Amino acid sequence: MATRHLHEWVDANPWLVGGGGLAVGVMLFGLLAFDKMINRRQLAVELATAVVTAIVVLGYGYWQRQRQEVMKAAD
Repeated sequence: MATRHLHEWVDANPWLVGGGGLAVGVMLFGLLAFDKMINRRQLAVELATAVVTAIVVLGYGYWQRQRQEVMKAAD
């Protein structure tokens, strides 16, 4: 039951899932790239990069979804 709802939610919100995945990927890449010399400042930069990336991707996804709804309503 919960799995079906999760699948429906993922199908309805692909940009949300993609944005979250991209943000986690950017953060993990940063942590791996600076593994030997990580400090608080670099960690903060990587977290900020992940958050900004997620906001941009989610904003673009929201814009695309709104555009599709307008196009659908125009038909």
